[in-house]
Amino acid sequence: MKVRISSDVEYKDINDRDFAAIAARCAEYSLTIQRGIEPFYGLYKGVEYVVTSNIPGDIAECGVWRGGSVMLAAMALAHFGDTSRKLHLFDTFDGVPEPDPVDMDWNGTSSHPVWSQHQQRGTKWGYGGPLEDVRKTCCRPGIPKRISSSSKDWSRTPCPMPRPNK
Repeated sequence: MKVRISSDVEYKDINDRDFAAIAARCAEYSLTIQRGIEPFYGLYKGVEYVVTSNIPGDIAECGVWRGGSVMLAAMALAHFGDTSRKLHLFDTFDGVPEPDPVDMDWNGTSSHPVWSQHQQRGTKWGYGGPLEDVRKTCCRPGIPKRISSSSKDWSRTPCPMPRPNK
């Protein structure tokens, strides 16, 4: 079985049926998939590595949008037999706040023009919905219910909340 994310792109080297089924359930809730299937597959394989290598700790996602990546992580954890880890979600759940002059993309381009365009259109950049909608997404049938914490805090300082103990 080959994974296909559009009619013109086929990934011959990703032939994991379980991954394809999980990714199909999560794709509409993730911005990550817009970059291709590779980031989703990397997350899936990363979860597999953490589980099979018995690396302790929980899973945290910073920037949740509609919950697709955390949904994929929860389903991958279940698929690989791990029922012990909690999921911690960090997002404003209200769109990206106004960027400071130091906020740039990887290429050094200011983020402010994109934010301003959304403001002019009356939309919120990066807004996937309220926390309650993300919780509903992640509590669909067949998805382990393991969201432990979530934060609507957005701070300019690292780790605005106490870190999970694992």
